[in-house]
Amino acid sequence: MRTTIIPALIAAAAAFVPGVADAAPATEPAPGKIIFQRRCAACHSVLGDGIGPDLRGVFGRKSGGADGFRRYSPAMQKAGVVWDAPTLKRYLAAPSKMVPGNRMLFPGMTNASEIDQLVAFLKAYR
Repeated sequence: MRTTIIPALIAAAAAFVPGVADAAPATEPAPGKIIFQRRCAACHSVLGDGIGPDLRGVFGRKSGGADGFRRYSPAMQKAGVVWDAPTLKRYLAAPSKMVPGNRMLFPGMTNASEIDQLVAFLKAYR
């Protein structure tokens, strides 16, 4: 039941996150933006104002290392992951398998195309 409720809650909450709909670089891929709004924006931002860590500049950043975010789980701080396209894709598919004990309540994504589009969107926010 949890895996069906959480995506619906995330999608509903994403509509209320200010600024996400308007924040877009000129080269940003539209499908990735939509996926971000539906799957990520309830907790994360690319503007620095989410309840989760800001995802702007995530590429090349070490897990547990976003400036200004202090609520990382010990598991994420100790994971030692440097985020790039392959690690993000693996994490988005199964967050709790890649970093057991992390605090993110996201169950993961199963659609590889959507994962690719989301990673492309995040890459545009270097």
